[in-house]
Amino acid sequence: MANDHIFFLLLSLHAIAASAQSLFLSLDCGSSSSSVYTDAIGITWTGDDSYINTGENKVVQTPNSVSEVMNTLRVFSTRKKNCYSIPFTKGTKALVRASFYYGNYDKKSSPPTFAILLDGNRWATVKTSIGIDLHYVEAVFVERSDSISVCLAQTHPNQLPFISSLEVRTLESTLYPDDLYDRIWFPARRDNRLMTVSMEQLSLLQTQFSVLAGWSGDPCLPSPYTWDWIAYTSDATPRITALYLSGYGLSGTLPDFSSMVALQTM
Repeated sequence: MANDHIFFLLLSLHAIAASAQSLFLSLDCGSSSSSVYTDAIGITWTGDDSYINTGENKVVQTPNSVSEVMNTLRVFSTRKKNCYSIPFTKGTKALVRASFYYGNYDKKSSPPTFAILLDGNRWATVKTSIGIDLHYVEAVFVERSDSISVCLAQTHPNQLPFISSLEVRTLESTLYPDDLYDRIWFPARRDNRLMTVSMEQLSLLQTQFSVLAGWSGDPCLPSPYTWDWIAYTSDATPRITALYLSGYGLSGTLPDFSSMVALQTM
């Protein structure tokens, strides 16, 4: 009997651990934070406010017949890039899918072209259309940090990036061993120690001054989609050389940046 109890306990702990490492997230971008929607195949969609704090919520003018989720979107009119940050288990295989439906939300009949970035790498160019077509990009990869960063970046004047939905799934190691189109993404080779020091200092700065907290994702990569208030070297391992903070109305004591040896201007 005791052995049965131990076996049951081990099974329970294993199930809890597996649950803690799994993620099945479906974000209805641009919907209200309290919105919860279950689609025809049983997938539950929630608002995206908990994962990004920039952008504006919009409703399309031409509803999409494929999914109600496509009837709203989040559009970004400021910054070089705007990023979602999704907590994830390091070393775990992930599937990320981003979908885009223009739907003439701005009444301009001018669908934009823009870039989408994944974990500091350029993922794809998104070319939307005026019709009812739904556009999406998908990647399968092993996450090498404790969060997944998905960023939208403007690449053409007056063409604002947007996103309609974002899906993140944990994949079992036996599923999808190879992506059909080899869309496996690896971070650029960099000096991890230098990048860790820089990120720690920037994180302290953002914690102390909330006006800077809205920037997420890789601060330097990919070029030219850096954070708006930093400059960096063009080395294989980018080093931050300047912090342009004068336009943000900061008041108080700045963190110690002496460990950022390449910093010249502040």
